[in-house]
Amino acid sequence: MIRFENVTKRYRGTQRPALSGVDFEIARGEFVFLVGRPARANPRASG
Repeated sequence: MIRFENVTKRYRGTQRPALSGVDFEIARGEFVFLVGRPARANPRASG
């Protein structure tokens, strides 16, 4: 099992955390995906 307690994630250059006070457990055999929209586009990306 993997346990996360009171996790907060803030991206550099932002005031508001993307995650704040998150708790969760992942049991053996479970798959977890954290999905969200990008905070901003990567200015260095080229195509």
